[in-house]
Amino acid sequence: MTAPNVPRVFPPDLLAALREHVDVDPAVVAEDLGDPRVREALARTEVLITGWGCPLLDRAALDAAPRLRAVLHAAGSVKGFTTPRSSSAASPSPRPPPPTPCPSPSTPSP
Repeated sequence: MTAPNVPRVFPPDLLAALREHVDVDPAVVAEDLGDPRVREALARTEVLITGWGCPLLDRAALDAAPRLRAVLHAAGSVKGFTTPRSSSAASPSPRPPPPTPCPSPSTPSP
């Protein structure tokens, strides 16, 4: 997301609550995923939080993030920053098993 959008999406109280659970590097606002400083951060990133103005999250960006486990988009649609290849680059989430049908109640024999 762009630097001006960070406080809109994450006001100070929300950012403080987020920091209670994860490490957040406030110095890294990735407006260019090809920037060497951003690539270095991506190499350590497990969860990428995106929002308005996020640059294209293409195959090259995903390859730069080998530890990436999730992309959480905080605002807007993902259509502007994903591609069909980047969307399929990650292995699909496992699907839950189909629900087991409930047996019909037995009808007592007359």
